[in-house]
Amino acid sequence: MAKLYWQNNIFEATFREAGLDSLEELCDEALDLCGDVLTTARTRRLVRMTLPYKPPGTEGEGQPMTFYVKTQVVPSFGVPPKKWLSYLMKGTPVGREGRSLRRLADLNVKTPLLVAAGARGHFPGRLKAVLITRGLDTHMDLEAYLEHETDQRKRRVTAECAQLLVEALHKRGFSLGGARYRNFLVPKIGTESIFEVALIDQPDFGRAPHRRARDLRLMSQDHGRFFSGSQEGS
Repeated sequence: MAKLYWQNNIFEATFREAGLDSLEELCDEALDLCGDVLTTARTRRLVRMTLPYKPPGTEGEGQPMTFYVKTQVVPSFGVPPKKWLSYLMKGTPVGREGRSLRRLADLNVKTPLLVAAGARGHFPGRLKAVLITRGLDTHMDLEAYLEHETDQRKRRVTAECAQLLVEALHKRGFSLGGARYRNFLVPKIGTESIFEVALIDQPDFGRAPHRRARDLRLMSQDHGRFFSGSQEGS
C-alpha cells in the first residue's frame, strides 16, 4: 500500500485532522475544493492550502499556515513514448522533485520546507505521486518580483543572485534543467545574497553536464525579457 513519508509529526497531524493524510485522498479531484488551484496540466496540479497549525500542548484552533500540494496521476502508458524511458528509469517528475529538494538542502541551497512526499505504481502501470511543501511567505518568484520592483539597482542585484546561484551549482558539478526566473523564489524586499534565493520545481536537478549550457541559455533569455540589453547588470 502506498504511503506518504512525513518529515514532521505535527504537520502530519495537521493534515490528518483535515482528512488529507493519505496519498489517495490528496490525489482525489475533491482536493480542489480544499484550497486554491494554482496550476493544472494533463496529469499534474498544484493546490495552495491554508490549514491550522498547532504546536504540541497548545489550545485553540491554531495559527493558519500555507502549504503547497503538488500531485500527479498518470494512467497506464499515459505519457508520450519519448518519455517512457524517463518514467521507467526515474519515476514521475513530482516524485523526482521530492528527491531534488532533499539533495538541494544537503548542498545548503534554500528550498521550501519539505513536509511530505510519496508515490505508488510502476511504469507502464498507473502512477500517482504527491509532494507537500510549506509556503515561504516572505518570498515570491523572481518574475513577479521583477515585475513589481521599481528600484533598478535592487532588480539588477536580486537577479544577479539567482545567476550566481546557478553558476555556483555548476562549479560543484550540478545542473538544474529548469533555470527559469519563475523557478527562483526571492525575498519580497529583494536580496544581495544567494543564500536567500530558494529553488523550486527542479525534478531534473543532478549531475548532468549537458544541461548546464541549457541553464545559462534559459537564464539569458529571461534576463533579456526583464532588462534592456542582454548584458545589462552582467
